[in-house]
Amino acid sequence: MHMSHLVPIPSFNGQGFEPYERDVLIWRNATDIPKEKQALALMLRLSGRPAALAKAEPLSAFTRDSGVGHLLDFLRRKFGQSPIYLIHQDLKSFFGIRRTESSVTEFLDRFQMSRSQVESRLGKSLDEEVACSILLEACALNPQDKRNALAAVSDFKDSKKLLDAIQHLFSGDRVCEGTAHAALHAMEGRR
Repeated sequence: MHMSHLVPIPSFNGQGFEPYERDVLIWRNATDIPKEKQALALMLRLSGRPAALAKAEPLSAFTRDSGVGHLLDFLRRKFGQSPIYLIHQDLKSFFGIRRTESSVTEFLDRFQMSRSQVESRLGKSLDEEVACSILLEACALNPQDKRNALAAVSDFKDSKKLLDAIQHLFSGDRVCEGTAHAALHAMEGRR
């Protein structure tokens, strides 16, 4: 039995281009349909406006090894979000991030994922001072914990150290001894 019969071909109706594009990239690596026929198979799973627009294009562009790339580029221009809009959304989300989780560890993981998404979309790293400032504000620390976190780092240009200090403040020591302040003293005692 051929693998292509087991791997469903992604469908697209004009809504949610970005998830569709991810599904297509996964599917391309899982299917045994020859590369020069993959775009045609995908075209058969289009519906509504995407199907009408794609089928109006010359088929020759879609019957090569690069046919899927051509089809995705075509659909992205018609149905995808602009890169500027996506960067704007990611930055807006990142600058507005706030800790809502009771677990600081969960929040720090979410913060890192949001930062990585912004940096990936921008194609470069964020300024460390900006990242530190956003991290410190977003953690929603009480004033004492904020001072303790800042005291644990010598340089406000190293978000990794600040992240580690905040993580340590809220490690298991806090649960056992009741305060982040006690955890900081334990951390300083280990140095």
